[in-house]
Amino acid sequence: MEKKILIGCLAMVIIIGSIFTVNMLYQRPKPVETLPDNIIVQTPSPVDVTISSDDIPKVKETEIIDDKTQVQYNAPEPTKPPAPSEKPKPVGDVKNPTATPTYKKEDTVKTKPQEPQAGTKNEKGQVYVPGFGYVDNGGENKVEVVESNGDINKQVGTMD
Repeated sequence: MEKKILIGCLAMVIIIGSIFTVNMLYQRPKPVETLPDNIIVQTPSPVDVTISSDDIPKVKETEIIDDKTQVQYNAPEPTKPPAPSEKPKPVGDVKNPTATPTYKKEDTVKTKPQEPQAGTKNEKGQVYVPGFGYVDNGGENKVEVVESNGDINKQVGTMD
C-alpha cells in the first residue's frame, strides 16, 4: 500500500514538472523591433554649464496670512556680533593657580523674587494661589448634597 502511494506521488511530481517545462518552452520572448535604416539618430553635443553664486536663489521665508494668501519675503543675511574691543581682565590673584578664588558677596548671592502669601489679593481683585499665580475669584463654594446608593455608573443630577 505504501509503495502505491509513493509511486502515485512520484508520478504527480513528474506530471507537474513536465507541465512547467513544456509551458516554459513555448513562452518565447517577443522579438525586439529594430529601427529602419533610414532614421538617423544624433547624439547631443556636450554643453558647458557654469553656475555663479548670483544665480542661486536665496531662501525665502513664507508667512501665511489667511487660508488663501501667502506673503513671501527674503530672509535677512545673518550678521556676526562685533568682536570685543578689549580682552577681559581677570579678577583676583592669577599668579597662584592653587589659591581658591574669592568672589564678592553680591556676585554669589542670587535673590529670588518674593512670592506673595497664599490668599493675598492684587489691585485687580485676583487671589494668589501658589503654583498658579493670581487667579480670578470664583465666589463662594457651592455644595449640593446628593443621595446615592453607591453605584458609580448611576447618573446624578441633570445634564443641562
